[in-house]
Amino acid sequence: MEKIKAVDMVRQIRDKQYLLTKDLSGRELMDYFKQKAKKLHDELSESLVILNK
Repeated sequence: MEKIKAVDMVRQIRDKQYLLTKDLSGRELMDYFKQKAKKLHDELSESLVILNK
């Protein structure tokens, strides 16, 4: 069984997020994360609807 390298995965995610957001203002950063949170919420809500059918 292949081991999951969680620390490496987290580092990659953080590095990518930093590159995407490093030049954003505080307001833009808040909007960025709100948009990402809404997208995740919508996807999870849709998944729950499908599971509950």
